[in-house]
Amino acid sequence: MAERVWGEIDVTVDPSTPWWVQLERGLESLVSVLRAHPSAPQLLLEHEKRNDAALRATEITLQILRGAGFSPEYAAAIARDTLWTGIALVMAEADFRLARVSADERAEEQRRNLLQLATLPAGKYPQLVECAAAMVECDPEFHYRVGIEVFIEGVKAVAERQRS
Repeated sequence: MAERVWGEIDVTVDPSTPWWVQLERGLESLVSVLRAHPSAPQLLLEHEKRNDAALRATEITLQILRGAGFSPEYAAAIARDTLWTGIALVMAEADFRLARVSADERAEEQRRNLLQLATLPAGKYPQLVECAAAMVECDPEFHYRVGIEVFIEGVKAVAERQRS
């Protein structure tokens, strides 16, 4: 089953695009596959990552990173972090843990969370109070866009430091 999930990840690389765009597209594909299968993040965490499809995805990721000038150590670390970032983003989606409950139950849970944050002492937690609605009612597409952007920009910053 894990191999089937890995096999759905699009590992096609457009050599005309910059390396970070190639890495970003791979991470976006990983996230898309994980979102499509509710049990996929847990499946990839718990099962062997050395099947053909997983090895192919890892090989392509390493090829992108080595082509960008990363050492084997950095390329391996970033390849691992790419997988963990995809899994973490999907598992951290605001409604991920509520995916199996009814819409009413989900709305009630969000309402309780919003009330809990919005009613914190404003003098002690001014930012949490101000951002309460955004913390609870995060748009999933925005969540993924920001998470992927932060990861890719971080990898680009590491690449820039490596060149300096």
